Amino acid sequence: MATLSERTISNKNTWGLITGCAVLSLLAYKNVGYIQRNYPNINVGVVQTNIPILGGLQAICANINGGTYIAFRGTSNLEEKIADIDINPIPRVYGDVCEGVYDVYDQLKDIVGIAQGYGNQPIFFTGHSLGGAVAQIATMEMAFYAANPHLWGIITFGQPAIGLSSVAYSWLNSVTRNNNRSGGAWSGGMRRFYRITELHDPVVYLPPFQRYAQGGQNANFDDLQYKSNPYVDDNANTVVLMGGTGPFRPDAHAMTRYYTRVSNMYHTS
Repeated sequence: MATLSERTISNKNTWGLITGCAVLSLLAYKNVGYIQRNYPNINVGVVQTNIPILGGLQAICANINGGTYIAFRGTSNLEEKIADIDINPIPRVYGDVCEGVYDVYDQLKDIVGIAQGYGNQPIFFTGHSLGGAVAQIATMEMAFYAANPHLWGIITFGQPAIGLSSVAYSWLNSVTRNNNRSGGAWSGGMRRFYRITELHDPVVYLPPFQRYAQGGQNANFDDLQYKSNPYVDDNANTVVLMGGTGPFRPDAHAMTRYYTRVSNMYHTS
């Protein structure tokens, strides 16, 4: 049986990047003091907010090896809170997105300005769970609204869908394939959206409404086979809407589990 790395991501450097983003997604759950004590060589910026339903959320940014990374904190039990989030879609130029997720982005978006203070460097977005969904909105907002977008890519872990199928198509057609904005939004040659998922993670099938769809290139851990469907990816021009089936495992959503999975892929690729 072909492994995930043999089927899709065979480059060790790419798995190293994915693993690095997993570390940052873990650190997004930590306070700044913890990060500074354990990673003294990383210059970290932070924006925090408190949303009654979701609790304390934050975004961190870091300048590492000439690149700027932004990671959004998620929630460990999003599947229990999704009923309390406003999932009505609201219009943006790139499609209709979940209002509740957009509201989180709106309260954390100042992290982009802090990150841009590091200099004219490409920005890479990442995050776990709700944080991954917010990272996708942040990427789309920069690509479509920023005066001088300077993007590198995005990697998320166990994220829910952020909006209707129009958003997935918009990513595929306007951002990943042929961004025609003056100067181009993308830098560094990556232009990638890797969405790392577990087949038995219940959050990747949220919100539980058929009008929502996922985007990006999906790397799905189950039997380590690559699942190009039921999602939009860089090589397809179709959208299959949400609606996952179990059996689900609560531990499949843990960011520590995602880190272990991708780290193992890095060390064996």
